[in-house]
Amino acid sequence: MPLGLRLALLPVFSPPAPQAQDEFSHLLAADTFAHGRLTNPQPPLAIYFESMHILVRPSYSSIYPPAQGMVMALGKVITGNTWAGVLLSVALMNASICWMLQAWVPPVWALAGTSLLIIRLSVFSYWINSYWGGAVAACGGALVLGAIPRLIQRRSIADSMLLGSGIAILANSRPYEGAIFTALSLCLLAYKAERTPILWPAISILLLTIAGFCYYWCRITGNPFLPPYVLYRTTAAIAPHFTFLHPSSALPHWNYAVLRTFYESEMQIYEAARARPFLAALVSAEVYWRFYVSVLLSLPLVAAFRERGARLLFGVLAIFVLLALAPQVWHSPHYAAPATGLVFLLVTFGMRRLRSWSVAGRRLGPWLTRTLLIATVMFTIRLAGSYAVDTAGSRWSGWAAPAEGSSRAAVLRRLAPDERHLVVVRYGAQHNPNQEWVYNEADIDHAPVVWVRDRGPFDNRDIIQHFKERRIWLLEPDRTPPRLSVYPSNLMVEPEELARRIRGQACGPDEHGPCAFSCDQWNFFFSRVTQLEAPNVLSGCTDADRRADKMPFDTWLMWLRAQH
Repeated sequence: MPLGLRLALLPVFSPPAPQAQDEFSHLLAADTFAHGRLTNPQPPLAIYFESMHILVRPSYSSIYPPAQGMVMALGKVITGNTWAGVLLSVALMNASICWMLQAWVPPVWALAGTSLLIIRLSVFSYWINSYWGGAVAACGGALVLGAIPRLIQRRSIADSMLLGSGIAILANSRPYEGAIFTALSLCLLAYKAERTPILWPAISILLLTIAGFCYYWCRITGNPFLPPYVLYRTTAAIAPHFTFLHPSSALPHWNYAVLRTFYESEMQIYEAARARPFLAALVSAEVYWRFYVSVLLSLPLVAAFRERGARLLFGVLAIFVLLALAPQVWHSPHYAAPATGLVFLLVTFGMRRLRSWSVAGRRLGPWLTRTLLIATVMFTIRLAGSYAVDTAGSRWSGWAAPAEGSSRAAVLRRLAPDERHLVVVRYGAQHNPNQEWVYNEADIDHAPVVWVRDRGPFDNRDIIQHFKERRIWLLEPDRTPPRLSVYPSNLMVEPEELARRIRGQACGPDEHGPCAFSCDQWNFFFSRVTQLEAPNVLSGCTDADRRADKMPFDTWLMWLRAQH
């Protein structure tokens, strides 16, 4: 059903174009797996490829657990389209949650609960309209929660294997939240089971998963006990992922100002969460409530509290929120994905409760539940159509349209598909670090388009020489609209020759005589020769931070090269 509905909407909502750093990281993992590799060798001249949420050293890889990349790689191998893997993950999520609901409620109500899931999350949310993920972890959580009542009722090897499979999926998608959800589910099993269930198949699958993890981590980081995400956060970032951790006193070395700005902005969010934990908890609660439940499904969720057997599940959900979600600095709806099936189970309990509601002997429950279902459909469709494609925050609202208007995707479409290109990305002084362009395929040397960071006209020589057989472009994404132009031929000369031209423009034919100008004046001559925007001099380019100070050419040139 969700696949049919989403494919029917293709004339209105085309397949998504990636925008966020997380999406490009998952796409890198998918492309790597589709090539039959677990990771990629460190790229040549790796400094030009550094970006957020990926590793380029000691190998070139995504930092995230592999499940999302694996399912997208499967879609790419089968159909040639990575988005097919996203569609597959959403289909599996709905199937597994329906299977889970059938263990807790009658089949008709399992179908009703899954229908609400389809309306709410499976057609219009970013889980299907981006490459961020969420559905894979929701599938794993549903397998765990669906196996619990079955293992309580019978001793079944198949159900134990499904439990182990769910745990393995959670470990490979949302390991921290998945571990807490699994522990709570096993506590529920131990509390309810009257006899010892068969658990050795699940334990066997878990041990194999741990062994696979160690091998995967060893291939990427060189250490079987060092996850890529941990390596990334300890070598590139400064803000911890959890509010109860303290940042490292040693600052990483960033090769680009845009990376420094990005990680410093993360630190600001961390400090705000530490300073006002109660306010941060309220904001995070609102994020999850708006995505999963919102106004219309709040009524059945509250009504479920009076349903027999639901209070224990409410306790599980509350502990999951407190232990798994509240301590985190950042909050996106897919962080809570392991508990998706649990939320819709409680909503289904509430719908059953509301259906039996009567006033003065008149049964109003059927009318109320049908009205809620119709209102949910109408509300979701209305909100899906009301978001502009590039509206801030629309990607992970409950009802986001795909980002077909991505500027990066538009530039990519302008490049001839029958040629090979090198795009040198040069950001302006006021660039937004959350709008990142430098991401590449797994096999960089053979990719049709290679995106690299601009290190300034004096230091781009190495990367241009390495890709000299490609068409070379200069991209300035902070112009309006983003400007893509042929890389200027006057910038492809030797650095010494370029320096001579700039100094000659300023000082005239006497190249060796005394010649001193202010930072702004040297920048003017730089722009005149190169036709490029000069770096920001608002803070000056001397130790004394006085913009009017005159300096020799070599002093200014040293400052210029340090800006990249």
